[in-house]
Amino acid sequence: MKILVTGANGYIGQGVVKALIDMGQTVIATDLSLKNVVDDAIKKEADIFTLENPYAFFEEPDILIHLAWRDGFKHY
Repeated sequence: MKILVTGANGYIGQGVVKALIDMGQTVIATDLSLKNVVDDAIKKEADIFTLENPYAFFEEPDILIHLAWRDGFKHY
């Protein structure tokens, strides 16, 4: 089973990707940058909001965990 995680380089995304990898899952990680994502994931840097056919681009994943957020995270 292939699991796609959007926002994989974010605070929560990094932990989700690592936990899934540790459970033996095949993970496709995507974000604008993937510099902090574990190397065991299949990494695909992309802007998901501009892809014409994201399902095909990400090799037809079985599950999507959508953590991407266009506006970013603002700390107060």
